[in-house]
Amino acid sequence: MKLRIKDNSFRFRITLSELEELRTEGFVSCESLASRQEMCFTYSVQHDPQIRESCLQVQSFAMVLQLSSRDLDNLLKPEEEGVYLKSEWEGEDGSVCRAITFIEKDRPSSHCDKPDSWIYEDSHHKRGQ
Repeated sequence: MKLRIKDNSFRFRITLSELEELRTEGFVSCESLASRQEMCFTYSVQHDPQIRESCLQVQSFAMVLQLSSRDLDNLLKPEEEGVYLKSEWEGEDGSVCRAITFIEKDRPSSHCDKPDSWIYEDSHHKRGQ
């Protein structure tokens, strides 16, 4: 799974095998080292059947995209590429603030022979050479 943050947009890209894991296990999670002090930044997607509206929870060193059952069902449809969540609120100064969070299927390209492999994996190292 990948996470891209740009301004007020948060884009999760989930592989098809991770989507299946989300369907069966209820969550998918990734960790990235944030510094040499071994602090981890975690980002995850969780299915929460108790919520009516999907939402993004931002915490210290973590982001959790909570998907409602409706949004998970839509994401699982083969013809759907993703789920898009828009939010709008009033800032402290009275201005209108907006953000978008989306989760999209990260499909392999048509010429990829290892669709869910780690893209930086050293093929020589993997074979024990």
